[in-house]
Amino acid sequence: MKLTLYFLLLVLTSACSTGPDYKTPPELTIYRGNGIEQFFLPELPKWINRSSTGQCFRQFSVKYIDQSKIKLIHQLSYPESIELQVQLNQKLEEYFRNTTAKFLRPVEEAALFANTLEQVKAGVKALQLPAVSQIELIWIDDYIQKNKEADFINWANSSQFTENLPVLVSLCKTSTELKKWAQDRNVDSVGLYYAGFEWMSPFDKEQELAPLERNYLNDFGQIKIITRTAGSPWPAEIVIKK
Repeated sequence: MKLTLYFLLLVLTSACSTGPDYKTPPELTIYRGNGIEQFFLPELPKWINRSSTGQCFRQFSVKYIDQSKIKLIHQLSYPESIELQVQLNQKLEEYFRNTTAKFLRPVEEAALFANTLEQVKAGVKALQLPAVSQIELIWIDDYIQKNKEADFINWANSSQFTENLPVLVSLCKTSTELKKWAQDRNVDSVGLYYAGFEWMSPFDKEQELAPLERNYLNDFGQIKIITRTAGSPWPAEIVIKK
């Protein structure tokens, strides 16, 4: 009941938000009957797969892990659940970008889920940060919204840029899309790391469903976090875990 209400609120909120015109497609959801559908939140249809804060429609539909279910059945911690979500979505994105397929067959999706779950339990990490005491999270959507990409590029090519480990974060782009964005602007070789919106979850550290549009970044452990935008306040939608 709680998850159903959460999904309905998402639909109503997104439908009332301003944004570019987007026609509702005939297919709203695809049924998954492979037994793993219980571990996912309802998938957002294309017409509301957007971020009002990021002022964008997303090109990729993330499958958000239902952490309450994954914790109960597979005993995954919060960081492990995030890892599972990230790695699973990154594999799906790579697959769909390199094939003409629209979806996986149930048996394929179940195999992918089981394999990814095994890797996460074995300690495999999607994002390996070097041993540093401080990182700088950069909300790149703000630079794009304000047409200040040139400011970011100039800063990225300056001597001050490497004072902290730079991690691009986005409410609009996946990690793969962030890397492509950096490559297109010739700043992918300056030591950037990427945390797209597949790294976020609507569950808090206690693995409880959070208020609407409150996404929580992965816990970076004891690393000190500083933030940077193009001038806007840090978005309330992105909650930095301490």
